[in-house]
Amino acid sequence: MLYLFTYGWPRTGKTTVSAIPAALYFPFLSTSRKRPYTSINSEARFGYFMCLDTFPVCVNEMKALNGQDPKAIIMIEMLKSAIETQEPRSIMNNTLTHGTIYPAFRQLNFSSNAPPPRDVALRARFIIKNFTQKDSHNEEQKKIFHEFIGLNAHKLRVLGNFAIGYLCQHPEVLFKPKIEDVNWEEAAKEIITKFYELAGLPRPSEWLDLPLTDDEEDEDYETDEINNTAEILRTCLLNHFNEIYNRYIRNLGDTVTDGYGNSTNVITGLNLRQRIDFCIDKNLTPHFKKNSNGKLIIFHSILDELQRRGIESDQISSLKQLAEMLEMKYGPLRQNNKLVKCVHDDDLTKLSNFLAGDDCIE
Repeated sequence: MLYLFTYGWPRTGKTTVSAIPAALYFPFLSTSRKRPYTSINSEARFGYFMCLDTFPVCVNEMKALNGQDPKAIIMIEMLKSAIETQEPRSIMNNTLTHGTIYPAFRQLNFSSNAPPPRDVALRARFIIKNFTQKDSHNEEQKKIFHEFIGLNAHKLRVLGNFAIGYLCQHPEVLFKPKIEDVNWEEAAKEIITKFYELAGLPRPSEWLDLPLTDDEEDEDYETDEINNTAEILRTCLLNHFNEIYNRYIRNLGDTVTDGYGNSTNVITGLNLRQRIDFCIDKNLTPHFKKNSNGKLIIFHSILDELQRRGIESDQISSLKQLAEMLEMKYGPLRQNNKLVKCVHDDDLTKLSNFLAGDDCIE
């Protein structure tokens, strides 16, 4: 089941929206169902927090989950596990003979001013809702809402109790032999539809059938991530070649003699492709080579170079992924009388075009 993540402009109702699922079973905005991120910001706290009961909890102030802090990265991986599996954490007991498993009972809903982490795999496990300044409400609207919700929030528990009873009587609605057949969204719609039927009311299609996620927005985010990674990769490779070129051109560049017999070293005037050619032909980069047929070969060591220059492993994690971004081939190729897996292409055209980007350097 996906978790809800609301974020954006302050005082737009983000936390209220994230806390409403818990109101199906507890008093609205109960302190036991609305917790700060500091309640779960370590492996031990998160494992214990997730197994306390089986009801929804709102967790707010999630900004610390962003960034490349190793602690945040660990929490992101634990969240993925808790959403997709039944186990967020396990430990070995004192006797070291068997492990203690902390089950992932709770369903968490998050609210934050900051957006969720850019980890695409984590975001795929969230229903993400962005609240902008236009979603702000004036004081009169807030007063009316709080008066209404204060008088009526307890009625939501009728639906919560009905949902539990309905699933106990009809477990096949949610529980399937194969986990890939489970569709919690359709199960929820069926429960709400039956709830309205028993009350003698028509199915509330005007809001029940609204999409939970904005597929176009999700697709735009993934496209932006791909484009951003491509730009970072372009910058890293350009810096790699330019640094090598500038370091060695004075000693290894071609020497020309003018009409007066003066010799000078050619250090300027080479276009991008010529600079790349220079670095590879002079064997100045261990990551890029040409074989006897002039075919370009990119070795696995380039991944270490990219990470050294700031590209994270979740952006480019393999040679196959790099080949796709460069629109080159990936696979085994014979080099120095042995087969090596590498990125390769017929010549330097695709590499130089990729590095030139929109502004081709001639």
